Amino acid sequence: MAEKDIETLCLKERGGCAVWGVQGSWGKSGVAKRRQGWEEVADAINAQFTSSKRSPEECRKKYNNAKQRTKEKIDYLKRDLRKTDVRFTCTNRETETNRSQVDTVGKVREKRKIDERKENITEDTQRIRLEQRKLKLEITKLEKEIKLIDTKQKFYEMKMSQSEI
Repeated sequence: MAEKDIETLCLKERGGCAVWGVQGSWGKSGVAKRRQGWEEVADAINAQFTSSKRSPEECRKKYNNAKQRTKEKIDYLKRDLRKTDVRFTCTNRETETNRSQVDTVGKVREKRKIDERKENITEDTQRIRLEQRKLKLEITKLEKEIKLIDTKQKFYEMKMSQSEI
């Protein structure tokens, strides 16, 4: 990679990070913050590359140009994809290869589905066992409460019978 390309790459990284945070309309201090951000980017670029010194304004212009070129490339690729119709004719050998790949992909998908079902079943089984344990504990608590209520009932019946005498 040439030094120019490395410089552009570094500028994209630093320009995007340093200036992105200070972009926006935050009043009077926003302009000063952006200017300071570009000065920091220029200082970093100049410290890294000694062949040519860049001013903050040059760094900003170069960053904006690189960003615009990137957008244009993306737009070109999108237009190119929209224009081309993705209907290709395949030879017999290619169709056979595709069929065999589809079969293996289908088998892999089925195996994954089966594995997922097994995993779901084991998780469900564990969940059900936990629920069973909770229910058993609840049953023992209820049995203890029933015994307590029975003893209280017997106690009150005995007390009532003694008060009648």
